Amino acid sequence: MMRCHLLDGRFEDTEIDDLDDVVAVLEERRGELHRLTMGDIIDLLDKLGKELIRDPATSSVDGASYIGLWLRRENLERLCSLNYGRSEMLDRPCEVRPGTLMRAQPRGISCHWLPNNVATMAFFSLMLSILSKNASLLKVSEVSRPVLTPVLRKLGEISMERDGRKVSGATVLAAVCMISFDSSRTEDNVRMSRAADVRVVWGGSEAVQGVAALPQKDTCDTLLFGPKYSLAVFDQAYLEREGIDRTMRQLAMDAALFNQSACSSPQVVLLERGRVTAKEFAKRLAEGFESLPPRLLGAEKPESMCLDVINARGRYLLSEDRDIVMSPDLGWTVLIDSEEGLPEPVQGRCVFVREVDDLLRAAGWLTRKVQTVALCVGDTRKREEFAERASYAGVDRFVLPGEMNDFTLPWDGMLPLGRMVRWVTVRREKDAQ
Repeated sequence: MMRCHLLDGRFEDTEIDDLDDVVAVLEERRGELHRLTMGDIIDLLDKLGKELIRDPATSSVDGASYIGLWLRRENLERLCSLNYGRSEMLDRPCEVRPGTLMRAQPRGISCHWLPNNVATMAFFSLMLSILSKNASLLKVSEVSRPVLTPVLRKLGEISMERDGRKVSGATVLAAVCMISFDSSRTEDNVRMSRAADVRVVWGGSEAVQGVAALPQKDTCDTLLFGPKYSLAVFDQAYLEREGIDRTMRQLAMDAALFNQSACSSPQVVLLERGRVTAKEFAKRLAEGFESLPPRLLGAEKPESMCLDVINARGRYLLSEDRDIVMSPDLGWTVLIDSEEGLPEPVQGRCVFVREVDDLLRAAGWLTRKVQTVALCVGDTRKREEFAERASYAGVDRFVLPGEMNDFTLPWDGMLPLGRMVRWVTVRREKDAQ
């Protein structure tokens, strides 16, 4: 049995047997969303971001400050320009060369299997639909609903005047539906998959492969955001720069957010062997952890994650060729070694520092499973060569510490907004008006 939590702008919990009525409502409401211009949508979202931060009822929502900043008009315009080339292509045909017009049309109903490790990612998944004028059918959970519900309620309250017209967030809200059901129920997953014109899937390997194998429309496209691994890389030249203490704090912040369970969370630091030893680096990173707000270091962790951290600590404490720096409690852990390859993640604010003789050789350890690298290499030639080798191997993002968990596009090597639309060409006589 499925439950519907939001349909046609109404937040009501009801049981539903199938998705026929839901699809009918979304098909009608997406037409109204389609009639909004991209300027309308961006202005509404910009106002939503400001209201989320300003209103005490929403400012305490997990991730509200970051969401509010992400919804800035200039950021949304930049993302749309990057993905579409010209965002007005979603409003009307635009000439791309003499005699040829191009138009981006929404695919229809986008169905989202949302992640359960990072609550705010559910919101960003929804943004992929809204910024492409698609209706949205969201499979929510107790992780994502506490973020989505207050944000969407606020969206429904927003209105403004644009070019002499009243533009309402309720129009956008009406094209969004939230449902929930047991993930093990194959028949419900099949219903949702068959309703989709585009599927957006987040999760672990089993979840992603399971949804990908479901029956779908012949015309449906699928965006898969599967499990990924992230890390940081430091050479000795970078460690000689001013402000390295701030860098360590930012790296610790990247690891502390989401209990290090995000695809973009750093699991290991590959440290070039040299004057600053791995133990000295670990102590600096420990100072970075200790400078973080207590609410981050004291964030609750699942029991299984705590056990994984305790077991990892035990292995390193008992090993003669490994070392460890750790807090008295389970607040943070830095594991030190010089082994080959990438370690299996422990999570729970547990970072490996792995000393390597040659960073460029270590680039050979990276695969398409690696999403983000915090690239802290002071030697310009070495930095460029590492990025070239690592990106060829499959790495998608190279950022600085403090930026690893930012939701930017491209994501996982994709410009997803361009996949959420159909690209239509219209040929005409070159001298036609």
